Amino acid sequence: MKKTIKFVSCLLIIFIFLSNTAFAVFQPDEKIHSDIYLLASMDNGEIIASKNNDKKTQPAALATIVTASVVLQNCNNLDELVTVSQTAYESILGTGLVTANLIIGEQISIRDLLYCMLMFSAADAASVLAERVAGNIGQFVVMMNNYVKGLGCKNTVLKNPHGLDAEGQYTTANDLLTITKKILDNPSFAEIASTVSYKIAKTNKSSERLVHTTNYMTNNVYPSYYYRYASGIKTGATDLAGRCVISTAQKDGYNYIAIIMKGSMQDLDKDGETENTALLDCKNLFSWTFSNIKLKTVVAKGQIITEMPVAHSWETDYVSLVAAKDYSALVPSGLDSTSVNFKLVEGSAPESLKKSVKVGDIVAKANAYYGNDIICTVELTVSEDISSSIVLTIIHFFRDILKSGIFKVLFVLLILAVIGYIVLCIYINRKKKLSKVKLVTPPKKNTSDADTQRKREERENKYNKE
Repeated sequence: MKKTIKFVSCLLIIFIFLSNTAFAVFQPDEKIHSDIYLLASMDNGEIIASKNNDKKTQPAALATIVTASVVLQNCNNLDELVTVSQTAYESILGTGLVTANLIIGEQISIRDLLYCMLMFSAADAASVLAERVAGNIGQFVVMMNNYVKGLGCKNTVLKNPHGLDAEGQYTTANDLLTITKKILDNPSFAEIASTVSYKIAKTNKSSERLVHTTNYMTNNVYPSYYYRYASGIKTGATDLAGRCVISTAQKDGYNYIAIIMKGSMQDLDKDGETENTALLDCKNLFSWTFSNIKLKTVVAKGQIITEMPVAHSWETDYVSLVAAKDYSALVPSGLDSTSVNFKLVEGSAPESLKKSVKVGDIVAKANAYYGNDIICTVELTVSEDISSSIVLTIIHFFRDILKSGIFKVLFVLLILAVIGYIVLCIYINRKKKLSKVKLVTPPKKNTSDADTQRKREERENKYNKE
């Protein structure tokens, strides 16, 4: 009776819990116009909102983040002067790409080339840097692809150092997230990528030049795009890639990164002028996230998640599985524990508990869902100590053996062997009986004596006649 009451109680708790589960998704309030977007926490890596984040697309000038990564990996002295070669200059002629108006024979520092390339996508600066590191652009592209593969990026192939549309070239928002988070650990890159305005030093071929970032979210000169909490990192635009931007934002102790791709130029406010939807989408994503997403405890220690059968105990047939500790996640501000759904991680839990366990022992894992999104993975322990019985363990052991497929096969083979043995015994016994039977044959007449007697009589008769 006690076991039955406990089992029914567990089912009732689970039913109440599931019936109050809200099914929703992390969906920004503002319409996102770009085809691809990804917003993630820089604090714990959690993906907050996304669309087509694994879709392959041209990278545009976002590829220069990889270029900068390889350059910084191979150049220790950023103040080293590099001479602009004719091959680097001619490599971007006729492409229509943005340039820093570098001149053949001009000597400019690696640092200034990085500023030109990252702040406003100067393609000539990217080509000069590629030649400085690898000797030629082709070999540098090999280094770029080896670098991203080394980071575990499986959906990125680059064909040039500046991001010009090229056949067979592609990347994804997911891969760019991995690449960007890695390079942000480099203080030189972080400083360059977050700069709004920069003065290029005078060179042997040119006077000082003042350059500005193309990420208008960080420049209050552009009020429709400006977002005071945004910083860096890179913009890009080509015919196939559309309008793109990668940016970070920090507010109230929260840090986020957004990747927007396949945006466009549209007249959204019907004022006769087109707007960059990638920048507006990025701004709206940040604004929505800071207003609606908060770090909250979504699973409390000891909270009942599910229940599990107990196989070898006299005390109970079922035990509740509870959260082993508190779990926090970035979730919509209105979310509470009744809005979370759980599902056991496949392969993490046995069908039933067959050994002694104590509170605190991890026996399974469950994914916590908010709608279709996994918030976190929860380690589960038992709600009470469970002691297994040796007697029941032995009984279940033999019962499992009897139910096993191997036993059934062996049993059939045994039956066949017995039948074969019986047949063989019958055959041998029968053969022995047959061997004991003697064949009785009548004695043969002695034909030789009879012939002799007959011949003798014939001779005597003949003699008497004579």
